[in-house]
Amino acid sequence: MPPPDPADERALELGRLMEDALGSLHTHVRLGLGPFLRARESASDIVQSAVREVWKQRERLTFESEGAFRAYLFQVATRKILEKRRYYDAARRTSQREQRAETQSGIEAPARPPGDVLQSEEEFALLQAAFDELDEDDRTILSMCKVFDVPVAEAARQLGLAESTARYRLGSAAARLVAAMARRGLRPD
Repeated sequence: MPPPDPADERALELGRLMEDALGSLHTHVRLGLGPFLRARESASDIVQSAVREVWKQRERLTFESEGAFRAYLFQVATRKILEKRRYYDAARRTSQREQRAETQSGIEAPARPPGDVLQSEEEFALLQAAFDELDEDDRTILSMCKVFDVPVAEAARQLGLAESTARYRLGSAAARLVAAMARRGLRPD
């Protein structure tokens, strides 16, 4: 029996890492879209696009740790969100096309992701509203460290910050999120 192909082993490991990250990736994208994009784009489509892009690069990718992989996947998904935001900000769609898209019926919302730990869709909607109150920097650091489980040191490196600055921003952002949640009757666990 010939020895196992290292490329096959890498693909299996990458598949396992993707499967482990899928729930938190979907949550990150849902929160990262913000209300404007959330009304126009499916979080599932963006997750699928990010995973597909990483999978296509599997032959060239190596990661020091699972945290580094999660940070990379987070970065790809965040770039997809930014591309969508630029697309809409550039006003490539006319107002007529926007109105047509909003009036279409029969489109079902995507199924709840398996990694979603909130008790109800209502709670998630309240969390999204609280998250939407935060500025982009707060949403980014919270998503990376709390939703996507990227270590603070890795998040700091990805964001070009000193680790102490990232820890401070994370603490401040978390406090602002807790306050926004409390205004909606949610208690953090």
